[in-house]
This record gives sequence, structure tokens and C-alpha cells, in this order.
Amino acid sequence: MSNVFFYEPFYDFDRFFDEAFFGRQNEGGRPQQRRVTDGGDGAVRPFKPRMDLHENTEENLVTASFEFPGVKKEDVQIDVHNGRLIVSAETKESTEHDEAGYAVRERRYGKYSRALQLPQGVKVNTSRHYIWLATHSLLQENEIKANMDNGVLTVTFPKSTPELAPKRITVQTLSKRMARHWKEIAAEKKQQRDAIIPKEWLLTNLPPPEILNVIDFPNKSDLLAERDIEITNSEVGPLLDKLAKGTWTAVEVTTAFSKRAIIAHQLVNCLTEVFIDRALARAAELDDHLKKTGKVVGPLHGLPISLKDQISIKGLESTMGYVSWIGQYAERNSVLVDILEAAGAVLYVKTNIPQTLMWPETFNHIFGRTSNPYNRSLTSGGSSGGEGALIGVGSDIGGSIRIPAAFNGLYGLRPSYGRIPYAGCVNSLEGLASILSVLGPLCRNIDGIKSFMKAVIDQEPWLKDPMAVRKPWSEDEYRLVGHGQGQNLCFAILWDDGVTKPHPPIIRALGETQQALLAAGHRVIDWTPLKHEEIYRTGGKIWTAGAAEDFRVVAATSGEPVIGTMEEASEATDTTSNDAPVFRPMPGGLSAYELWQEQKRRRGLREEYLEHWNATKDLTGTGRPVDAIISPCAPFVAPPHGKNSNASYTMVWNVLDYTALVVPVGFVNPTQDGKLAVEEFYSKQDKANYDLYDPETFKDAPISIQVVGRTLEEEAVIRLGEIVDQALKTQNK
Repeated sequence: MSNVFFYEPFYDFDRFFDEAFFGRQNEGGRPQQRRVTDGGDGAVRPFKPRMDLHENTEENLVTASFEFPGVKKEDVQIDVHNGRLIVSAETKESTEHDEAGYAVRERRYGKYSRALQLPQGVKVNTSRHYIWLATHSLLQENEIKANMDNGVLTVTFPKSTPELAPKRITVQTLSKRMARHWKEIAAEKKQQRDAIIPKEWLLTNLPPPEILNVIDFPNKSDLLAERDIEITNSEVGPLLDKLAKGTWTAVEVTTAFSKRAIIAHQLVNCLTEVFIDRALARAAELDDHLKKTGKVVGPLHGLPISLKDQISIKGLESTMGYVSWIGQYAERNSVLVDILEAAGAVLYVKTNIPQTLMWPETFNHIFGRTSNPYNRSLTSGGSSGGEGALIGVGSDIGGSIRIPAAFNGLYGLRPSYGRIPYAGCVNSLEGLASILSVLGPLCRNIDGIKSFMKAVIDQEPWLKDPMAVRKPWSEDEYRLVGHGQGQNLCFAILWDDGVTKPHPPIIRALGETQQALLAAGHRVIDWTPLKHEEIYRTGGKIWTAGAAEDFRVVAATSGEPVIGTMEEASEATDTTSNDAPVFRPMPGGLSAYELWQEQKRRRGLREEYLEHWNATKDLTGTGRPVDAIISPCAPFVAPPHGKNSNASYTMVWNVLDYTALVVPVGFVNPTQDGKLAVEEFYSKQDKANYDLYDPETFKDAPISIQVVGRTLEEEAVIRLGEIVDQALKTQNK
């Protein structure tokens, strides 16, 4: 039988470019070549003929067919040398005729050339030889046969032995790694992580599981000395100042933060990669530099920073919660890592994430679940859930910085696309170019947010990442030059997005923020949500269009199941369905055309929202549109594990690409935050959210709000956040 084992899917593209740049065919089918010189030699570029290659396994023959339209057989030459078959032809034609009383002479030139590597086993002598076609009859030269008929050249050559013909190969054994069950591989990786933790830092007096609030345990632990506690409880500004003055060394600061990270890990399971020895070596270099020069390396000199697992560090793994990615070591740093180290930061741990990243909680088959230190029966959020339990850098495509920040009582900034470089990080949904993931900081105090952003932006990341926006740090924007110099500001409160009604603690926090801002002399109006449900669902369709296939392709390598629920189960499996949350993959995904329509819809929604915001100029009384929106971060505070099924209050700002900063407000108090009677609901999901709330279940959970600005307003949003934060602190004195 005859099997095609070679074909050219890009032949038409080749022909298009050849004809576009090197000549077109005239009406007679002959190539009308244009002379293109290379280095002044005047050589004519050859036209590439179409080719098909076939194998006849029964007769042990290989046949190649070439199309030479309008070419004579005597103009074709075949060259076989070193296992390559080269077919070429050159045509020359000259015609004369009279036209309007003038003698017209036309000359046409054409060159064809095509080469291919012959399959293994073809019987060809090692010496160079040629075959010329002089007649229609079949010619033979060293057992290679060629025939030319109606512009088609057929070249046939036998295999030297049948044994060398292509064979079907059966894979009889798998590699040692692939033969192992995914659970065994995952367990081994987890053991490797645990083995790196210094044994003297493992605690024997950990609180029992029934003790839910462990936020103060590190301060009471025997592992941390009084100086360690002072260091790790410091705000970023004073900490950097003491490092710069040499009051505290980078080694002792790194040691203190490393100890606290290991304690946190033993309490809530937040780490994936631990490289403290490497960090201490880096810290020692910084101390030596400061001692010798009297100068800091950069604005973050000696500051320990943890990183979300997906941020690549050379020589370390970024599993992103996939068993399939265990053993894949980064060959280079991500751009942000290079920038942070150039600024003097010390990187010491990487933190836990959910498998695929596309969850607002944190659980995977390798490292397990990360809990909330304020109440371990509640989630730490996701996908930067490990960072929520520490201080460092996360990523955000639908709320993955802001949700963990809000659930853990931290400040967290979601910048606009491209403000912080993303190049070199691993990710899900690679190739999605409309709603992009961004990197940003999470911190216990707001001055750390500014220190991080300014340090990174001042290093001109747009020169290192082609997707980074060329926008230097602006002190004018930070001073709110475009917002009345920060005086007589007008904030608008989004009480309810029309998708899911917030729980009582969230409503209380919004009310307290309103009163604090009014007391500080600012104006506060209500924000009318514009098509938030449509924005939310459009965003969900866009970044889950091909997500199911993306997740399953990666997971299939190891055989682990794709996690389809964050419920506390021994082995969660894929439960993709039409009833799944908006951020989960849709059954069947979207076609390219359907995706384009959703992206078109998103563009229209962004235009409408811009007009909606601008129109508030008539409502503020300041002569400007609203300076910032105050919004919930979620309809709830940190819920029990597996119950975070709504991201509408964060995703909307991703779709619009608005800058958003999380500011902590307080904690759930069952006495103040009793359940309210509600009779009407937007949907069954809204009703389920109402039923979820019980004051005692959420006791001690942090409550936070978002300060939302417009696209690329990071400097202004940070300053506006500081104003909101100060107003709240003043009110609570």
C-alpha cells in the first residue's frame, strides 16, 4: 500500500511569499520572475515547486512528485548528493511579434529549485550523480528512476533493504518517572520541601487544630527573640531606614523573617519553595557591600520579600500546583526577580497557590490547603493564598491579590496591565491577551505598597519586558495634582453590585468608611453600578474560553485529576458544569469567533464605563468626576474552605483594567454583625450567599474595602488609599 509520510501544510504560504517577492505567474502558467539581486550579483531567486512524498511499503519504494507547470523535460536537472535530492530547472523563452508597426521581442526567465532529505534506507551511492530527462521514457541511474509527464516530475527510489523501511514502534515501557503514580511524585516533592526547613525551627508546641485564631502565635513562640519580633512587626519604611543605617543587618533581618515564615507555614501551610541558605548568603553580600562602601545596593536593600510560586527564580521549581511541573527548574529569573534583586531585596521563600491558579482559594494536590491565620476554618483566599499569610508579591487576573489581602487583613494593590513586569513567570491561559494577569504587592502596611511600586518602576521595566508600560513613577500623580491636590475629594460608595448582596460585616465597613471620610472633610456619594453582571460574565467567558483544555492538557502529563472544587475532600476532581462559578471553565469553551465577540463586547463595556465615570462630574460638587470608588472586595469576608464561589466585586475591575487597592477596616464582631432579614434575591447564587452567612462562623475574620481608581492610576490610588486609611484610623482612635 502507499502511505503519505510527508506533506507541506505551509506550501501555499511559501508560494504566496515567493510570488509576492520573487515573481508571479503569467496567464500561460509560466513563472514571470523578477530579478532580485543579493550583494550585487544579479542572481535570480528560484521558484519553489510543489512537492508530495509517498512511501509504498509493499514494494519498498519511495516516490517524490514535483509540479513544473510549463517546463520542458530537457530543462529539468536532478542532483543526488549526501542523502539529499535536489531538483532544479531553468527556463528561457524568447518571442518576437509585430505590434502597431513595431517589432516586439519578449524574453522570460524562470528558475525552479527544491531540495529534500531522503528518508533513511534509500539506495543511493555516496558519489555525486545527476539525471537528465531527455525523453518521456523512464530513465534509470544508480537505481533512481525519473519520469516527466504533463509538467509533473516523478522520481522513484528503492529502499536498500526492507528492514530499513519505516516501522510502527510500540512503546513497551515508560520512563521511571512516568511509570510512577502522580500521588507518589507529589508526596516526594512535599517531603523535599519539608526536609529543607531547619530542624531547629520546627515547633513542638503548636496550637491544636481546634484553636482557630493563630495570628498572634508567632509573637508568643520561643523561636522568635524580642528583636526578631520587633523586626518582623516593623513597617517597611522604618525597616528600610534601619537597614540603610546598619542598625539592623540584612542577615539578622532575613533570619527573623525566615523564622516567622517557617512558623506561619507550620500554622497554615503557606510555603512551596524554601531557600533560606541562599537568602542568607545574599544578605551577607549586602551587609558586606554596605560595610565597604557605606551605600545601599538599592531602595529595597536587605528587605525580605516572598514570591508567589509562579514567579520564576533560576534553579528553583514553579509547579503552580501541577504535579506535571514537578522537576522543571527555571533556567532564568523572571524580569521582576532581577529587578527586585537589583533593588537590594532578599528573596527567601515561594508561596502556595491553587492548581491552575484560577481559584479564589488555595489548594493543590502537591502541597495541600492554605488556611487563614485569623480563623483556620476559613480560606486564606486565592490564588495568591500563600502570600496572604505572609508579605510579598502576588498576581491578579480576577482578584488573586485583593481577595487574599482582604481575607487576611493586608493591604494589596492590583495595578493596571503592564505597570509591573510579568515576563518570565509561568501561568495558566498562556496566550490570553485581552484580560491579563498582573503582579502586585501585598503588605501589612500601606507604605510598603508605595516602596515596592516605586522601586520597581524606577528601574524602567519597559526596557526589560516588552509588555511593560513605559510610564515612569510620577510624584505629581502621587500628590494628587489631578485630584484637587488631595483636598475636598469626592468618593463614591458601591454598596451593592446588583449581582450579589454583601454580608452585614461588609455593609458595616462601607458605612464606617463613609463616616470616616465625611469626618475628614471629603464628599461621599453613592456609586450606581453600570452593567456589573454583564461585565462579570463577559470577563468569565473570555478567560475561561479555552481553560478546560488548557488545564487538562497540563494535568494529563502526570495523570492527576483537574481540581474542580475547593471543598474539603480527599481527592477533588473536575466538576466543570453550567452551574459552576463564572471563573470556572465552560463546558466546550468558545470558538475563536465567539471569543472575538466577547472581546468586542468587553471593549464596548469599557467605553460605556468610562463615560459613566466622567458623567459623575455633575454630581460631585468638586468640578471633577469622582476621585475614587469605595467597593467591597467580595460579598463576604473569608468564607469556610470550599465556599468562595463569587468574584464579582474584584473581576469587574480586571475587565475594566482599573487600579484597585485593598484597605483593611476591622474584624467580624458577631454582636455588631447579626444576620439581617432579606426576602428578595438577585439569583439562586445570591440566595446561597445569604444562607452562607452566620456571625459565629465568620468570627474574627478581617473586613476590608477596595479603593478603585482608573487605568494606570497607581500613584494616585496609593495616595487616595493612604487618605482613606488615615481617616479610618483617626475615627477608630
